[in-house]
Amino acid sequence: MASSTKVTLKQGRVVGGTDTLPNGNSYYFFKGIPYAEPPIGKLRFKAPVPLKSFSAPEIECTKEGNICFHRDRFTGKYLGSEDCLFLNVYTPKIDSNGILPVMVYIHGGAFVTGSGNSDNYNPLYLMQENVIVVTMNYRLGPLGFLSFPEGNIPGNAGLKDQRLVLEWVQENISKFGGDQNNVTLFGQSAGAISAHFHVLSERSKKLFHKAILQSGLANMTWMVEDRPSFKTIQLAKMLGCSSEDPIEIIDFLQEHQDLEKFFEPIFKPPSLADLVTGCPVPAKPAIEEDSPEAVFTKPVLESMNNKNSIDIPLIIGCASADGTVVLPALIGALDKLESNLRYFVPGGHKYFEKLKDLEHAIKEFYFKEKNIDKTTLNQLNDLLTDFFFTTPIRETVELHSRKQHNSPLYFYRFDFEGALNLHKKKYKLENIIKGAAHCDELYYIFQAKSCPEPWSEREKKIVEVLCKMWANFAKYSNPTLGCEWMDVKKIEDGEEFLLPTFVIGDTRGMAENPCAERMDFWCNLKKTAHKRLAGLTESF
Repeated sequence: MASSTKVTLKQGRVVGGTDTLPNGNSYYFFKGIPYAEPPIGKLRFKAPVPLKSFSAPEIECTKEGNICFHRDRFTGKYLGSEDCLFLNVYTPKIDSNGILPVMVYIHGGAFVTGSGNSDNYNPLYLMQENVIVVTMNYRLGPLGFLSFPEGNIPGNAGLKDQRLVLEWVQENISKFGGDQNNVTLFGQSAGAISAHFHVLSERSKKLFHKAILQSGLANMTWMVEDRPSFKTIQLAKMLGCSSEDPIEIIDFLQEHQDLEKFFEPIFKPPSLADLVTGCPVPAKPAIEEDSPEAVFTKPVLESMNNKNSIDIPLIIGCASADGTVVLPALIGALDKLESNLRYFVPGGHKYFEKLKDLEHAIKEFYFKEKNIDKTTLNQLNDLLTDFFFTTPIRETVELHSRKQHNSPLYFYRFDFEGALNLHKKKYKLENIIKGAAHCDELYYIFQAKSCPEPWSEREKKIVEVLCKMWANFAKYSNPTLGCEWMDVKKIEDGEEFLLPTFVIGDTRGMAENPCAERMDFWCNLKKTAHKRLAGLTESF
């Protein structure tokens, strides 16, 4: 760090540091800026309270703040603190005119793990494209997503933390050289799901101007918690609360100090049904009662069916092997999976007697005459990728093309395999599964401490391409880089939907309807299930 620099905000003065980008230029960083009151005591589970002033007239922001309490997905160790609502600002220059595009990133981690800190999300190459990047911590697990309206806890505190960061950006980012009228919200996995909720939220969507949604959308069938109060009561009982009074239950939970106990139910070994119908997100957002603070108050599909309710440019995409985020948990249950594909049948876990033959159709389509075992993990991963990710993502893009005619949407598929595909290595699947794993594109956008060096020219090119396209979108609402990336065509009811896809691999360019056979299979499967279950009161 060569020197420090100071910026005066409404809450006080922050002292940041400077460092050097890979291209030799300088940049400025301000880490660990508190944006809310510590969400502890009676503020636990509540919407965040904006911070009015810092603890001193001037605070040092050269080191990141506490990460939010969670259990690390790979080590199993508990980390972090409840006092965790900090954000980080990275800027290539501080311009008093406030002209730089701003990119606000929401980290993933199934809403139960992770942080926005630079050990994983250092935006060096993005800054070389002359954009400001803001990362954040938000509350995780029950601390961020416990919902109990009966006890005056409407839920979605973690989403409201994210929204407060967007409000903070509107108020303060011009002081760092950013344009508050050109903000791009982006995220991956649970971060993309969060961003999609904000795209659909009347209160949130006023705070940003475009969005990039990577391998996650709010309409995924396993995304919204359907029994929030029941789970809250069960958690209180497990922790020793015998009261049935809602206020007493919340008082008990707010006073309980063993944070690890809050997370224990999340990490108990799940049943096969839980793995398929509840994974990969064990702590979820919930539909709220209508209020000025609510993030979303109605089913996602209902919001998306509202014509032209989305009026900002979007990039939506996925990795070619996104199912890898679920696959490791299922490898130990392959013998059970062979006879329980019913859980993948739309509505099959509720009405299986009416849909038995569809289970066989899934088996035949993906595995032919082969058994489900360690020799067919690629076929199983294709099934997981389609079921959890590409099918609901495709449905969202099609619905957007039919209903949202005032906003462009660009669709991509990340299919590059290289040295920076770190999650496939962490899952120990790099020599087994073909394609790019869930999260693999992140290390071509951000620089992580665990990134191996030196990179080959292949990796350098993908870093350059992704950062340039993402930054172009932030600047111009169009990601085009040296070739044509066509947006998704707007269509009317009755017209055939085609999916123009920008494929990002060793070669890059447009493809129409990649994996069309797999997508058509699920489309037809769901139509068959819907017809047979028509008239039943429960939805699926």
